[in-house]
Amino acid sequence: MFVPLLHHSSLSQEEDDTMNKNLYTLLLYVLLAVCGGAVGRDCHAAGGRAVGKYGDVLLRLHALSLDQLLARGDSLYARCAFDSALLHYTVALGRYSDALPEADKLNCAYASLNAGRIYFMQYDYMQAQSVFLRGLEMCNGLPDDRLTYRLLNDLGNIYAVFNDYRTAYAYFHQAYAHALSAGADSLSYAPVLGNLLGVCFNLRDTTNLARYLAVVDSLPAPDPMIRVLGLLAHGGLDRERHDYATALRLQQQAYALADSCRLAPNYLCSSLNNMAETYLLQRRYAEAEGVLRKSLRLAEQNGLLDLQSIIYDELATVYDKRNDVAAFARYMRLHRQIADSIKNMQDYHNIKNIERQYEMARLNKYIDQLSTERVIRDERLRNQLLILCVVVAALVVAVVLLLMVYRQKQKLEVSYEAIFRRNQEIVASEQQAKAVYHRYKSELQARDAELQRLRSAHSLAAPAPSGEARPATQVDEPAPPKYQGSNLTRGQKDELLRAIGNVMEDTLEFCNPDFTLEKMAALVQSKPRYVSQVINESYGKTFNRFVNEYRIKEARIRLADRTGQYAHFTVKAIAQSLGFKSNTNFNALFKELTGITPSMYQDMARQ
Repeated sequence: MFVPLLHHSSLSQEEDDTMNKNLYTLLLYVLLAVCGGAVGRDCHAAGGRAVGKYGDVLLRLHALSLDQLLARGDSLYARCAFDSALLHYTVALGRYSDALPEADKLNCAYASLNAGRIYFMQYDYMQAQSVFLRGLEMCNGLPDDRLTYRLLNDLGNIYAVFNDYRTAYAYFHQAYAHALSAGADSLSYAPVLGNLLGVCFNLRDTTNLARYLAVVDSLPAPDPMIRVLGLLAHGGLDRERHDYATALRLQQQAYALADSCRLAPNYLCSSLNNMAETYLLQRRYAEAEGVLRKSLRLAEQNGLLDLQSIIYDELATVYDKRNDVAAFARYMRLHRQIADSIKNMQDYHNIKNIERQYEMARLNKYIDQLSTERVIRDERLRNQLLILCVVVAALVVAVVLLLMVYRQKQKLEVSYEAIFRRNQEIVASEQQAKAVYHRYKSELQARDAELQRLRSAHSLAAPAPSGEARPATQVDEPAPPKYQGSNLTRGQKDELLRAIGNVMEDTLEFCNPDFTLEKMAALVQSKPRYVSQVINESYGKTFNRFVNEYRIKEARIRLADRTGQYAHFTVKAIAQSLGFKSNTNFNALFKELTGITPSMYQDMARQ
């Protein structure tokens, strides 16, 4: 039979006896580790009351960090001080919590892996399985998947011990898949491949056996352990094809390679056991007995009880074939004693129960997670509906506001249109009045000239009689307080006002940006203060306001020009052509006097 290789560190017989002697101590360690924090606090609070040497040990261990616990545990594990190593790993496991960082969770899972392997070597398979399953829970959800396949592989080893190869294959297959997904190198998952080869052969699953053998053969530089496993698997296939000579040659090569590379005794024993199986099929019972006894010596020297049980069973088969009843009965008794001591069916049923409990716990956790997700989803849906209602309400309000703005805009446009038409009427009326003014002005000037001529002729023909009283001088109205010192008469004011009107109505001097009070005074041949006085008294305005209002009147004409000189002028250009140095002042004054902005006025006029 091709024996699946259980990859864990082995104990010597002396170390096994020492471990059995210290079992009670170890159980006390574990018990104290579970409640170590409380024990440590109580011991410290009691002022150092004695709780035994184990309490002192636990106090020292609890003072260590997680990394220090693992480092010391690994050092003890390497020196085969498994009881002390297990204590360090157990204390490290007690540090686990969901609030730990991912790196510390991974360290706790590592502690569970090594602790479970120590339980496995003690043949405490139930405890080993519980610790391995706990390690899997710790790895669940962690991005680093390098421990998951090791834990799955070790769980498969437990089922392989009880010859439940189908369950073992399921774990090994999962372990192999996780190893590939984690990007592990072939050296690290070599034990998984070895176990897959073993269970596939024991299950007589030649299809999967050939598949995994192809994986082993395709490795670029497999280590000796993988090469030994490949040789044994190929030999097993040749034995199934009754090619016993080739099978023996490959199995002998496997033994020689394992011996030269000083691999673990498991590989030597498995090679010898496979050779014995081939000899049995050839009915070469003496050779089979010889290699089995050699394998038995190796197993006994290294304390491999599980392999001893298998070898006793194989030896019983040999003596049964040779009709040696006494030897057969002796080795069957030895086989059953070891099998009953390390792997009874009650333990197997307990292991299955633990697995079911683990699966139920996972199922309950999954159901709780689904319930939590459903609650979160329902709450999120309610929040989304609330947000949707708020958004719809906001959209309705926005639409209503937009409609109100649109209606207001329409009303404003109607109002602006009415204002524009009113300004157009005013411009037309002013232009018509200006034309009438110029016509009557010309007529009045002609009549004044005729009247002056007639007066001149009359004064030459009839001189005034002597002693006739002179006409009375026209009395001026009192000037405002601001101009009390002014010497202007009423007639001079009227004459100056007519001169100012001629400049503003008959010329475009006011469009010059340099048109100032002094410039106006020069044009009407008067003094600036008299010009300011006349404008202020007659129009109630300052000179700048007076001039700017004339500019705005002209602006209305130029902005409405669609075919003439100003048809392609911008608002800013028209403002500059009118003498405004600030476009902002122009816009503000235009809107003040007309009711709309220059750009709106221009757009309406050019539609």
